[in-house]
Amino acid sequence: MHDISISAAKRIESVGLGLEALRSCEHTDKNLGLIEHGLASVSGTFTIHIQTDAINEITSSPTLLAQQSRLIRKAFSAAKFNLSILKTEADFAESLPFRDRPESNPLLDVSDPVKSDVDYYGLNASRARYSLRLTKPVDELCQDDRLLKSFYTWHRFQSRLPSDAANMSIEMRKIIATAAQASG
Repeated sequence: MHDISISAAKRIESVGLGLEALRSCEHTDKNLGLIEHGLASVSGTFTIHIQTDAINEITSSPTLLAQQSRLIRKAFSAAKFNLSILKTEADFAESLPFRDRPESNPLLDVSDPVKSDVDYYGLNASRARYSLRLTKPVDELCQDDRLLKSFYTWHRFQSRLPSDAANMSIEMRKIIATAAQASG
């Protein structure tokens, strides 16, 4: 989860800088670059994947439950609940920016394809990638708030993911500590 936090933090910063450049409503090369860089980030989102098979089994298997004290069962149950809440929040933070996709904005155009190799959780995905690009100068773009709101929505919800990931790590460490305590 540490890697997603670092990558997400870089993209969150990029979108924030693009958002501020849009808000400035000044057409400069610097602002244009910040907005274009931020636009590349708002075209996708981060999510958090967690493996919960073990905690699900620990909290539901009659054989395993019979070996746990009431205190240990309660600790596992609380950690499982907290992970579930955090995962629900992370899923929401990922899905919300997709409700108003920036590519539907008439102020944007689609670039020519560029070959792209992406490593996604150890799987290589080679494909042609199209980028979004601005069709007007910044001082015109800022007059239509749809692009600004796409940046804002993405930033508002995706900026929660690093803390969600950190809190999930804390809950997982609690599970490991509880398991160590239960085993003696």
